[in-house]
Amino acid sequence: MKRVERGRESLKYTLDHRHVPVLEVELGESFTVETEDAASGSYRRPEDAAHLLDAWYLNYSPTMANPVTGPIYVRGAEPGDTLVVQIERLGLDSQGVTYWRPGHRPLGDSLRWSDLGKPTLVIGRLEKEEVVMDEAVTWEDRQVRRHPLGLRVPQSPFIGTLAVAPEREVETPGLGQGSWGGNLDVRDICPHTRVLLPCYHEGALLYVGDVHLPGRRGVLWHGDGNPQRRDPPLRAH
Repeated sequence: MKRVERGRESLKYTLDHRHVPVLEVELGESFTVETEDAASGSYRRPEDAAHLLDAWYLNYSPTMANPVTGPIYVRGAEPGDTLVVQIERLGLDSQGVTYWRPGHRPLGDSLRWSDLGKPTLVIGRLEKEEVVMDEAVTWEDRQVRRHPLGLRVPQSPFIGTLAVAPEREVETPGLGQGSWGGNLDVRDICPHTRVLLPCYHEGALLYVGDVHLPGRRGVLWHGDGNPQRRDPPLRAH
């Protein structure tokens, strides 16, 4: 099976029809895509909570977050066609991460939920069919502080960002949404699901990224809902 490995050449921070394809596949051919997490791999250890406010990807506008892998060129796909993306399964990394910081989404500045204003990192490790979150780690008074958590939630992974290159715009995979797909964060984009996307360019130019772990009720709105690195096998026809 053809595979796109996660790396500097394959990860993109824009949905742009001018990107050179990283893979070519036939209609109906299965292929595997390695993805990066939404924080561009910045938060892998509890000690990384010290960089919740100054991680490298935050120095850009829009931030260089939510990278996607692609584009994948599907031979035979033409403008005006409908691309059917079949999600066959989602290969799992050993962990995912949830994090938030002041001003991060609506609850980040909430007076009622003031604890959500603290820079906080929670690493979830995979254990059988669950995601285990043993502790929350905060960045307070220039120190990393650990707090027992003891949470277990069922695994129900889904793909957060699935898109083809828009017709003429250049969109960010973190904020963009449209008829071409985008950062949809819909828990139904999971194994054994088919997603239909309109083609605007020859080869469709498919992008995939932002895979989430627990998705029973969608993404946590005060932060990022346990995105992680994954390698989902897909088929386009």
